[in-house]
Amino acid sequence: MSVLDTLIAERAKIGPVYDTVTLPDGTTKQVDHRPYPTPEQLGALLNAVAWAHRAEGWGLSAKPGGYNVPMPNGARIASDILHNRNDNVIVDCLIAAGERSEPTWNVLGPMTDPNRPWVAPTDPGTAPPVDPPLPPVEPPACTCDLTPVLDALADLHERMGALEIAVREAAQPSQPPWIMKGVLDLGFTRRPFTGTVGGQS
Repeated sequence: MSVLDTLIAERAKIGPVYDTVTLPDGTTKQVDHRPYPTPEQLGALLNAVAWAHRAEGWGLSAKPGGYNVPMPNGARIASDILHNRNDNVIVDCLIAAGERSEPTWNVLGPMTDPNRPWVAPTDPGTAPPVDPPLPPVEPPACTCDLTPVLDALADLHERMGALEIAVREAAQPSQPPWIMKGVLDLGFTRRPFTGTVGGQS
């Protein structure tokens, strides 16, 4: 099987999906509607093709910037390029990658960009490694002397209690409540003094 044949077969695994449409004459027809692949599906598609033909030198094209897609191992690659390591030739293999993503075979020539090296494909049947969970970390034991802090907190607590008592006492009337009640019951009220003292007004 040629590389293009493998590409067509792998692309077909993402679709097709057939939609039933009604024609103007009333008849129905099934239409091949290929869904747009996700970036992850595109990366897996290109990786599977390159892996199947790895013995012939096929791999992927690294592309750290711009529009790129992830390989199964997370490496970022061009979304429509297969790269042959033996003769350093790159091929545009998808029309409208990310949309129709239709298989094609357009040889672009040698790769001359040093920032776009050949990337080896990975085994599609191997799941990407999963980092093991980190073991719980015990907090370090406190070796500092907290006695001064505890003493300061105790002193602050005592001062707060004394302040609370002082505020409560300051809020009380100057005369006992029962005396003030008796004065009011007898009809005494505070009025400005208008009499004379010692014959002087």
